[in-house]
Amino acid sequence: MDILIPPRLIKHLQKDNKWSTCVTIATGKITTLVSGTPEFFPDYTDHGIKHINEMLTAVEKLIPEQALSDGEKDESSGILEPSDLGCLICAIMIHDLGMFLKKDGIKKLIDGPLAKPIRNSGDRPWKTAWQEYIDSTNRSSRKIMYRQFGKLIPASTNFISMDNMGDDEKKVIGEFLRRNHGRIAQEIALRGLPGSTVNDIFEGSTLDDSDRKMIGILARSHSMAIRETMPYLKAEFEEGP
Repeated sequence: MDILIPPRLIKHLQKDNKWSTCVTIATGKITTLVSGTPEFFPDYTDHGIKHINEMLTAVEKLIPEQALSDGEKDESSGILEPSDLGCLICAIMIHDLGMFLKKDGIKKLIDGPLAKPIRNSGDRPWKTAWQEYIDSTNRSSRKIMYRQFGKLIPASTNFISMDNMGDDEKKVIGEFLRRNHGRIAQEIALRGLPGSTVNDIFEGSTLDDSDRKMIGILARSHSMAIRETMPYLKAEFEEGP
């Protein structure tokens, strides 16, 4: 199965070579990354290619033709430029990509060079977030524990460093990824997907930092209230570089 951009959106994207190329590059890389079963979600709802295609189809149906710019700078032209559409499509394709992190990616996220929060995000360092999650999990009631994992699992910060990780450990790590996958999506846009090496989804395109920032906050916005995005947007796009 391939990621399928609706033809009407492709036609509009092709008015801007920069964004058409970017989406093509990202589509190829993401298709490969999400084709398998997520390591930490063997029984979870599909968040792979089928889900991405459903999201793209839904977005295409929500955009009226008159909203798409024809490239002319006049009042009769639509408000959505190819750059807007490119940002949106890229954000859709990476919004659940954090669910597909593998063990080496988790290690790099928590303890590696990517552990520092994004500027103006208000996030805690990943190591702190991981410790707080483990502490909170171990304080959970039996009812919550069974709802999340199907059993009682004493959680440990050492799960990530285990050589032979079992299903219990994977469930605990998977829940951490689920809770934070919006933040991970934003970081993927800016820094790449962590793994044995960092996979820059947009490498080979001509995106600049502002483009990546916009894709990142769009990808993250599905897991936060829209008003919560404003401090970041104002800091990054209104108050200097």
